[in-house]
Formats: sequence, C-alpha cells, structure tokens
Amino acid sequence: MKKLSLALMLLFCSLISFSQDVITMRDGSKIEAKVTEVGSKDILYKRFSNLNGPVYTLDIEDVALINYESGAIDKFNLMYNEKPSYVSNNSKMDPSELKSNIIYMNAGDLLFQNVTLGFERLVGKSRKLGIRIPFSINLNGTSKINNGGNNGRVRNIFYSGFDLLFYPTGQGQVSLVLGPSIRTGMVQYRPNNYGYMDPYFPVAQYIENTTFFSFFFFFGFIWNPSKELAISTTFGVGTRRVFTSIPGVTSSGATANLNFSLGYRF
Repeated sequence: MKKLSLALMLLFCSLISFSQDVITMRDGSKIEAKVTEVGSKDILYKRFSNLNGPVYTLDIEDVALINYESGAIDKFNLMYNEKPSYVSNNSKMDPSELKSNIIYMNAGDLLFQNVTLGFERLVGKSRKLGIRIPFSINLNGTSKINNGGNNGRVRNIFYSGFDLLFYPTGQGQVSLVLGPSIRTGMVQYRPNNYGYMDPYFPVAQYIENTTFFSFFFFFGFIWNPSKELAISTTFGVGTRRVFTSIPGVTSSGATANLNFSLGYRF
C-alpha cells in the first residue's frame, strides 16, 4: 500500500512538472509560469504557484527561451548574457519593429552633382501616412552652366519641398508608396535658342538664376532589409514653372523625377 501511494505521488508530481511553462532568462535563471501572451516587446505571464494571482510582464530582450507545457519552444536568444535578437517562426519582418522616423539621402541625385537629404515621419496608428521634407543643394553652386547648344536647360541650385506619402499596403519588409509632391527653390535657367523675340537679344546666350515651383505625383517601393535600413525607389511626373524675367520665353513645362534613396530608421 505504501509503495502504491508513493508511486501515485511521484506520478502526480511528474504531471505537475509537465503542466507548466518554463521561462529561461538571459542570466540563466528560470521562472515556472503560465505564459498568457507573447508580444513583439513584452511577455505576459502568471506565476505557476499562483495562477489566480496578478499578471507579470517581462521585457522580451531579457528572455532567452520559453519551454511550453505542450513541448513547444520559443527561442529568443540562445546565448546568455548577450543582447538577444528575437527569433520568430515567421520569416517576414514584424511591422511593429520598424521605427517611424527616417533620414535619407537620394543617391541618384549625386549623378547630377546634387546632394539631396531629407527627413520622413510616419504618422497615425496604422502608419500608412508619411510626411517627408527634402532639401537639395548643387555642388557647383551658382557657377554658370554650359552655354553651348540650342536646347533649353534648367539646373537646380537648391530646393526644398513637401511630400505626402501613402503606404496603401502598410509597413512591412516591402511596401508600396505613392503620393503628391511639391518643390520650390532656385534654378539656373537658359532658354531655348528659338525662344526670343528680338534678333538683337540672343537669349540662348543668356543665363539667369531664378526661382521655380513644381508639382508632381510619384509612386514606387520601399524595401526594409533590416529594422534600421530603408531603400526606396520612386518615379514622379508633373509640371514645373520657372519664373524667368526674359520676355517672350515660355517657362512652364512637364518634368519628371527619379529617386533612389538610402535611409536610416530611428
């Protein structure tokens, strides 16, 4: 009888030990618990010794792994005493891990000797809307552009503007982006050879620094290879108005804009 009671007690204890979750911390300590929720930043649990008690919270960066009573295991960081990196069964990036601020540089503008930087802020709970402020300056400053040829030419000296970005698919590893954009600043302008009215005033040889305004609509994609890095490509078409003082010269026309930007999220 005593042997039977002892066997039943051991069986009961073994069942108890296998009906709990075990949280292993980065420092190697363990918590016997009932895990109620695993989020992107926190883990909620109740102590196994007091299942009717309060719910406790752990920072996911302090947790190495969780052994569930079912036998399943969630691994967060297998190396103790190191900053953990969350390992998920889902290979896609968790959108909540992406920060809402981006500073970027338009690498494509360097081909035209423009240094273009900008700042973007994602707004709203779903973060499907962004506001971006660019600023660009030409490395040549106000030095004169090439005066040869018969074609008109406009070269940016500097500009700023405002972009309203829509992310219809939301934030993710790859996202669609589109929206309207305005630009204003100073350009160096040379009119077409056939744009003058007075034959004694060859405006093809005339160059002036003046202001401009443009509006266009753009679309493209943004790729986030990591939580910090953002790479985007957008293409825009619209219209531009140069406020030239040359009489008889048309100063409005179509324009296009191609961006290839490298950004950092923070």
